[in-house]
Amino acid sequence: MPSYESGKPLAAHEVTPELREAAGELVSAWEVALAPSDEDGLLNALGGLSVMVAGRDDADELAVRLAVYAEDLEGIPARLVQAATIKLRRSLKWFPTLAEIRECIAEMYAAERPFAIRAYALKWVAENPKQAGWSDDEWWNYRALKAAHEWAQERGLMA
Repeated sequence: MPSYESGKPLAAHEVTPELREAAGELVSAWEVALAPSDEDGLLNALGGLSVMVAGRDDADELAVRLAVYAEDLEGIPARLVQAATIKLRRSLKWFPTLAEIRECIAEMYAAERPFAIRAYALKWVAENPKQAGWSDDEWWNYRALKAAHEWAQERGLMA
């Protein structure tokens, strides 16, 4: 097993096949977790908010509101929308605005971003042997993190 410092392999050439496989599995898990939801998934995630207006709003009006919210939140993983709506339902007295939901989701993305990026950087290091002339730190800090940031940008984790 390679030695670690601050969660990174000290030498990319020390990455074992087991670690390479584990890094690939970790990135695959992030790919699934960050996959955008479809409209049905978002409507299911937003459906929990309906308890906040139970008995006060017309059912047709609520259905239209949830459909508009789902359209606006399209592309965001339903699991994040679900977690945000649960958090907001427990902390707000009134039905949340789209801005409140988006702000809560952004906080959750910010909390996950470093872990997703590190997972991809580790996978990248495991798949790309260090080239001559690069120190281990240069290989990790420049090449791996650059690849990881590009991966995160493609998935909306970074601007």
